[in-house]
Amino acid sequence: MKQGLLSKMGMDSKMALGYFGVMIFMMGDGLEQGWLSSYLMDHGLTVQQSALLFSVYGLAAAVAAWLSGVLAEILGPRKAMMLGLSLFIIGSII
Repeated sequence: MKQGLLSKMGMDSKMALGYFGVMIFMMGDGLEQGWLSSYLMDHGLTVQQSALLFSVYGLAAAVAAWLSGVLAEILGPRKAMMLGLSLFIIGSII
């Protein structure tokens, strides 16, 4: 029986698709930081303030990623995603 490269690496196709999605997200995040930092400095922020803003954003993203894993284990993926969507909608309305 012929095995694909992903199975040889011990990864199923759904997991590989998830890693690909994270890679695309991180590339977009890096591109965003490239122009957003200079944009913020052009509009009055100092280099230190811009760096602090991106550091706080990175910390918030790390905590959110950790919480999403924990909540998916506790509540299940579907309920965790619905909770996240609900909080996003509430936060956007406020």
